[in-house]
Amino acid sequence: MASVMHYRLMATNSSWVRMRVFADAVGLAVVTFLLTGALITVASLNKGVYPAQDGNYDHGTAAVLSCDRTGPVSQYGFGYWWTCRVEVSLSEGRLATTTVGRSIVSPSDVGRQVPFTEHCEGNDHDNCTYGRPGKRETFSSR
Repeated sequence: MASVMHYRLMATNSSWVRMRVFADAVGLAVVTFLLTGALITVASLNKGVYPAQDGNYDHGTAAVLSCDRTGPVSQYGFGYWWTCRVEVSLSEGRLATTTVGRSIVSPSDVGRQVPFTEHCEGNDHDNCTYGRPGKRETFSSR
């Protein structure tokens, strides 16, 4: 009788341990998801193209053609974001039509000329990114 009770106690403890390990794994997965999403959200708040990277830069203006709203969870993190189709007029009369996300522009920009910057990694205007010109503020000590 004692051996049967010992076996049942071990089986119960074993099930409890498995459930606890599973619950810990699920909790870790949820925390990882939330933390990753929060970091992506913060990174997506940057709407500028900064001239700190190697490559070619060109400045122009963008006309917003259409916009779609994405969210509440997307590749830009948590929250609702605008993904818009724009036509960018660049130097030498070049036109580039592209889609930009992260609410770089929104439906409120339709009908307005929005300052835009193109950053390309080569001389052939391939592998380019687009966004508003980044602003680098300098602080002077007083």
